[in-house]
Amino acid sequence: MLHHFRHPADSIGGGSFGYTQGLADLGIDRESEYETANVEGVVAAFLQNKDLFRNKIEEDISVLIAGRTVSYRNPHYDERDGPDQLYIDSVESVDELTFDGASDYLGEGVILVNFNAQATISADDSSNADYYDDSGARDITRQVTVMGALSLQMDRSHLTKMPLRWSGTHLQEVAKVSVDELDDVSVVKREY
Repeated sequence: MLHHFRHPADSIGGGSFGYTQGLADLGIDRESEYETANVEGVVAAFLQNKDLFRNKIEEDISVLIAGRTVSYRNPHYDERDGPDQLYIDSVESVDELTFDGASDYLGEGVILVNFNAQATISADDSSNADYYDDSGARDITRQVTVMGALSLQMDRSHLTKMPLRWSGTHLQEVAKVSVDELDDVSVVKREY
């Protein structure tokens, strides 16, 4: 259920037009004030209900990580040899997904929300070094950390109306959540 906040002055001075005109005369843009308040509400609702979107976010992260080559440093090799390359075949799982609360409104209904993640990958190591798990089987899994931003996209008209009390369910109805680009993917240092 959506709840609109009604400003008491909306019924004074000829309804909302009189109030809106008075604000405009003072140099206050009510629509952008609403937009700012709604963006803050959308981000807060997303962060409180992020588990509703987790599968989509994990899927997008997995698609963006697979097929990448990342550099890492094998501590058993000479530093003068430089870093090794690790080709990421696939993502087995996104194990951690955290949000620091930082966001940025790009305008036109697009909000970016920063995230950090850790994923288990299946990799092809150019050094051909074998790694073994506890049972003695060859282990080709690795951990990578991922930093990026996801986008919440919606029709701007949803943001320029009177501020709403946003909910996760409402976000699912009006917003498209996607991870389109990653800022950084790096290998978690393996203990030997």
